Amino acid sequence: MKKNHHDVSDKIKKIGTGNLVCSLLMAVFFVSLSILFYVFLHNSIKENIKDQDMLMAKESIALYERYLSTGMDLVEFESSLISEMIAKGDQNDSLLTHMTTATDIIIEEVDSDSTGLYGYICLTMIMIRHPAPGIRVP
Repeated sequence: MKKNHHDVSDKIKKIGTGNLVCSLLMAVFFVSLSILFYVFLHNSIKENIKDQDMLMAKESIALYERYLSTGMDLVEFESSLISEMIAKGDQNDSLLTHMTTATDIIIEEVDSDSTGLYGYICLTMIMIRHPAPGIRVP
């Protein structure tokens, strides 16, 4: 009888050890799976951030190019209009009126708080039109 008791006891120990090993293997598997998921998620998020940065850089470049080309387009357009007016033989008064009106439109279109060439031109044009006392305009 004691032998049967020891056999049962040994079987329980073996089953308990087997369960413990199985539980540890399952825990290691799930921890490895979690780490693997985290690595893939991290890489995916990192690539997403790189793609967003690249897209934002391209949009900024496009906006900057549009900003620069707007002023050049305005100048070229007005230059061609004035050349046509001169070729038609328009009077100086009509040329002056056209240039004054065009300048006022450009002043309204360009943000006076902006930095760069167009902001400087806009501010200079405002100062020429409405000079402050004691300030000399270049």
